[in-house]
Amino acid sequence: MYALDARTGAVRWAGSIPGATGSLPVLQTADGTVYVAFGGRLHALDADNGEVRWSYAFSTVLDHRPPRAFWAGGGRVYVMGTKGLVALGAGGR
Repeated sequence: MYALDARTGAVRWAGSIPGATGSLPVLQTADGTVYVAFGGRLHALDADNGEVRWSYAFSTVLDHRPPRAFWAGGGRVYVMGTKGLVALGAGGR
C-alpha cells in the first residue's frame, strides 16, 4: 500500500500487510484511519504513518471474499458480507 500526498503526489508512507497477496482489498478512510478489508480480515491503519492499529478476523461473514458493502465514519465501521452485517467501533470492538 502507498499513501500519497494529494497536492504533490509524493509518497507519504508505504508498507504491506502480511497475507494480502492475491486478495483484492477494499478501502475506506474515516476519522484518521484507513480501513482495509481483504481475505476475511479488516485492518485499521493509522492514516498518518500506515501503522496497523488493530485487525479483526471475520468468522463466517466474509468467507475470504471481498465485502459486499463497507462503510466507516463517526467512530464506527460497518461491513456487510454474504451472511450478515458486522458493526465495530473504531477501536476494533
